Amino acid sequence: MCKKIVKVDKVSVNFDSTKAIDNVSFDINAGEVLALLGENGAGKSTLINSILGRLKIDKGCIRIFDVAPGEQRAKQRTGTILQSANLPDTSTVEEQITLFSSYYPAPLAKPDLIKLTMLEGLEKRRINTLSGGQKQRLFFALAVCGNPQIIFLDEPTVGLDSSARREFWQCIESLKLNGVSVVLTTHYLEEAEALADRIILLKQGTIIHQGTPSEVKTKALGKRVNFVLHSPKAMFETCLSQLQQQSLNVAISNLVYNQDKVSLTCARPEPLLESLFTQGVGISDLTIESARLEDAVEVLNRQINSTQLVSEEAA
Repeated sequence: MCKKIVKVDKVSVNFDSTKAIDNVSFDINAGEVLALLGENGAGKSTLINSILGRLKIDKGCIRIFDVAPGEQRAKQRTGTILQSANLPDTSTVEEQITLFSSYYPAPLAKPDLIKLTMLEGLEKRRINTLSGGQKQRLFFALAVCGNPQIIFLDEPTVGLDSSARREFWQCIESLKLNGVSVVLTTHYLEEAEALADRIILLKQGTIIHQGTPSEVKTKALGKRVNFVLHSPKAMFETCLSQLQQQSLNVAISNLVYNQDKVSLTCARPEPLLESLFTQGVGISDLTIESARLEDAVEVLNRQINSTQLVSEEAA
């Protein structure tokens, strides 16, 4: 059973008459990477700042390491990346790590920290000579130098090129291997797909879905099924029609023919394939693929927009 280190229970945060967070509940488990996704204004940063004790919540309860946000016991076990740190240009990487490490009672050993954040060979470099990716890894080092059990990263790779971004991903993977929980917000959905054990999708301050990346994709789009069709097209489509009438929640869509090649999206491929085989529909070269997370998030957002539009029209 996973140990829960953060509990968010029915939390709401208001800015004047606007609900930034509306009745949100979830847990954060030890050693997991949790991605908070959503459009600008969805409430991601507000949620993180509430957990860190930087914002007062209006309703609900947040506990981090069994204490209230902002208490010293929680602060000492929590790391936060510096988004716009004003570090002295002429100071060195090593000097900043030494300074920040002195703030904590049991910091990571400097050699271990340098290795973890891929700063080997940069210890004597001045801040104003670092590339964007190197500087971001330094900020990451300063966030984890206190040996935290959980770290919050708000858009940690924004502005980095793809190479620097992937280097940063390696740092996060190393943290996870060491049992540290990571909570990140990102607009790079391939980043969430590559790193996250679990995703929470926010819209207008509410959670519209949460689960593993695979669960999110399956809920929105199902799976992509591809094969070569050896039977007559009419026979295949008759089989599909009969299957759809059986209320098996197969939800076939996006059917595409390319000569004898067939591609379709299906919520549950197993009943489809069983029906094809039972009725003697010949296929070969079968592949079943997950949808892209980016497409799934777009579909889920669109579904919520449609629901809201119908509700407004009914009102």
